Amino acid sequence: MRRRLWNTILEITLQSSLASGGPPFISLDDFDTAPPGNFDDDQIMTDDPIPQPPDHFTQVSVALALRETFPQRLAVAKFLNDLASPVAYEKTLQLDAELRAAYKSLGRILSAYSRSTAGSAPSQYEIRMADFIMHRYLLSLHGPYFGAAFNETVYAFSRKVVVESSLKIWRAAYPVSQPLNGAVAPKADELQRLITCSSGFYPTGAIHAAFLIAVDLRMQLKEDDSLESIPLRPDLLSVLQESRNWCLQVIKAGETNVKGYLLMSIIATQIEGLMHGLGEDEIACLLVKAVENVEENCMPLLMAMASKTHSEDEEAGGGLLELQSAGCNETMEDLGCMSSDTLFDFVNAEPMGWISNDNPNMGSPSLW
Repeated sequence: MRRRLWNTILEITLQSSLASGGPPFISLDDFDTAPPGNFDDDQIMTDDPIPQPPDHFTQVSVALALRETFPQRLAVAKFLNDLASPVAYEKTLQLDAELRAAYKSLGRILSAYSRSTAGSAPSQYEIRMADFIMHRYLLSLHGPYFGAAFNETVYAFSRKVVVESSLKIWRAAYPVSQPLNGAVAPKADELQRLITCSSGFYPTGAIHAAFLIAVDLRMQLKEDDSLESIPLRPDLLSVLQESRNWCLQVIKAGETNVKGYLLMSIIATQIEGLMHGLGEDEIACLLVKAVENVEENCMPLLMAMASKTHSEDEEAGGGLLELQSAGCNETMEDLGCMSSDTLFDFVNAEPMGWISNDNPNMGSPSLW
């Protein structure tokens, strides 16, 4: 049990480093605790349990397989977040090769479990979760070179890795079988529920993946100087609508921040306008309409959430009622930023300037 807890601490430390941009406060020399034994959960409650053979799948097998990739993932986090890390593309490619080797080894282990007749096999949830985690590190490793790749061919490999890893992350979060109308599937998907209803590492990774795919599609259209429009990959284009559906699902699940939904709606609308060969003025009109649609979809949901919270506190009574009432008033005031008049204040339009700017290194708004 102690080894399992320590293994969990290692994963949380590493994920926190990647999510926060801070250095991981741990190294391989800081501990000598061995990985957990290959036990099923019910075995650890007995006296002197005997571990299962390595090829026997247990409830901890996927965690053990991921533990094998810990040194490579730790090296990526240190390289990205330590101030003393050398800024060298050669180092990035070296870490990429090491991480891919670990990823292939992980895939072989999980495939062997799936083919084995001993014990059970990894669930789709576990396989997709492992895929999500590994591609999150690949994406983070090559992300700093994504913008530069639009102007310098030396970073073309990083652009390809970012797009493909983003698609893998998105497909783990939003499977192809997911209904496109945003309806809930008959059998709820556990990983998608986690990514939709949680915060931090998983939903942030999903929305960033969708946004980077959209940026690449936009740049493909901007780079095209042929007489006929270039064909865009259908698997990438499908992410535009899927990401909007997903963002709306997140809000329906209780999220009050609509920036992700707003951002994906805006950039998807711009891409659709570019695909149809529209001019800047026509696209600007479409963008205004897209923001109005976001306002129309989100305002009732946010108002209902605020009203429900206020009603529950009224029923509960107590000394917090007056404080909550003040909080609701503040919430109603904050919702004013949802209006299209506020969002499209062209007198002070600099924060939205990245939409029409061809410089991919300009940055983008914070999503959450």
